[in-house]
This record gives sequence, C-alpha cells and structure tokens, in this order.
Amino acid sequence: LRNPHALARSMRSIKALTARRVSRIPVAVMAASANGLASGAPYREATVSSKTDRKLHISSNYDSGNIQVVDCSDPSNIRLRIKPDPYCKHDNSVHMQWFNYRMSGVRGMPLVMVLENAGQASFPTAWPGYQACASYDLEHWFRVPTSYDTSRGHLVLRHTPERDSVQYAFFAPYTLDRHDRLVRSMQVQPGVQHLVVGHSLEGRDLDMLV
Repeated sequence: LRNPHALARSMRSIKALTARRVSRIPVAVMAASANGLASGAPYREATVSSKTDRKLHISSNYDSGNIQVVDCSDPSNIRLRIKPDPYCKHDNSVHMQWFNYRMSGVRGMPLVMVLENAGQASFPTAWPGYQACASYDLEHWFRVPTSYDTSRGHLVLRHTPERDSVQYAFFAPYTLDRHDRLVRSMQVQPGVQHLVVGHSLEGRDLDMLV
C-alpha cells in the first residue's frame, strides 16, 4: 500500500456514503394483526386475509406523496391520516389538506380507506360532496366514491381496483417530472429563454421562461 492513510480515508467515505443511501430505503413492516403496524412511516406492508393471502402495500415515498398509515391489516377498514405540510411562516400556520398515496397488490380487492383526521384539515368544509381522484397510469384520472362523516371528521374512500396498483390523491398531481418536461420542451421554442431565478426550500431550481 503506497498510502495507507488515503486508503483509510477512502474507506470511511465509502462507509458514510453507504449509510446515507441505506437510510433512504423505505422500511417495509409486515403485520399479522390490527395493531402490527407502527404509525408515521411513509411505507407499509401487511398480509391480509383473502382466498389466497396477498400482501397489501401502501406507499407515499415519491414526489408529492403524502400519507400516514395507522393500520392496513384489514382492507375493509384501512386507517390513514393526512400528514400536515411544513409550517408556513407567511400564514403563521400549518396547512393540511393534501393526500397522495399508492396501493399495490389490490386488484379486485374491495377497499375502504378512512382518513381519520380529515376533520382537522385546513378547509374541512370542502369535504362534503367531494370525490377523491384515482389513477392506474398517472395519465388518466377518475373519481372514486367518497363520503364525509361530519360527526367523526372521517373522509371515507371506497373502491375496488381493476389493476394491481392504484394511486389516490386529493386531486391529480402536477409532478416534478411533468414540470421538467414542460421546461425542456418550451426552451427549444423560438424566442424562449430559460432562467434559474432561485431555489426552493428543498434546493430545487426555480425555473422561469421568458
């Protein structure tokens, strides 16, 4: 070894990088009872009872994803909570209305999803008459039967998916990928200039087309 100290530094850097990457991997928790899931993490896995045991997955670990899983061991009573947005200094408040999550392994499975804290949302008066959005391919969105229990503050979604995976959201999300594709397609148009005028709180570029 020509430089053992440099090798040691390199090994420490590799270990630190590996630890950071591993920490970003969502942890799947398997449950066999109604209380088998710890709440708060963005990803859940549970074995549910059916003619053949299938694993039901709920995930929000993607762009604009937002949900907290309380219990998903019973597909006829999936208990969820909307996670609040970060504190808004301008409004001096914490907003909470947006939800967006994906369910997998649910083809032909009658689902009843209860958002237990919907009554605490920023605009609870928006729930009566509201119908949640759903999509199999993120291009074509449709509404699913949704009801609001005013007395309990519960928003209830009912749906039997026709595909293995389905995504539910407050409304059809405008993803970062779609934004990037728009910017790239517009900047090649005659007379268009693309500028980066700043960065978001997450460090993402703030694009401006002129």
